[in-house]
Amino acid sequence: MDIFSTQPGAVVAVPSPGTPMTMFIQGWGDGISAYLPFKSIITGFQVQTQAGVQFMHTLRDFIYVYVFGERIAPVTISGMCFANVCERLDEVQGVPGFPGGQSAFFPNYHGLEYALGFYNAYRVTTLGAPITLVFGISTVLYGFLVGANVSMSDVENRVAQFSFQFQAIPQATLLDLN
Repeated sequence: MDIFSTQPGAVVAVPSPGTPMTMFIQGWGDGISAYLPFKSIITGFQVQTQAGVQFMHTLRDFIYVYVFGERIAPVTISGMCFANVCERLDEVQGVPGFPGGQSAFFPNYHGLEYALGFYNAYRVTTLGAPITLVFGISTVLYGFLVGANVSMSDVENRVAQFSFQFQAIPQATLLDLN
């Protein structure tokens, strides 16, 4: 997807080949269809896995390794939010009941508000369950949405940034490597 800006705070997203990786987040949507309602794009993610182990060193230079399994994995998904889309569908399409194709006034929420709204709807304290996160073709994680950070990063261009913090349940294996 290519992003072009036509004025401060307004961008248009054009689908294009060559995206580095597909991603699905439950409730977020996918591809260009997610950008239009949310006015936000995902620009990065980070998964940190760690084994639960303990090493014990003895006087005779023996080392014992105790394995306790995999720890819960912190996942961070980040992105950018915009004030407007160049062609707002709610202003271009006519609304029934308004003559001559005129449209009714719809509030122009900033993408930052949609990102915060996503957190409020899918956080673990609201949902009470993990949500599905899919990276690439088949790397599926189930994560609890535990935190969000939203901030105005470029006031002049009316661009904001967000990050969501998840705690993902460890997976037995992600790929069949045999």
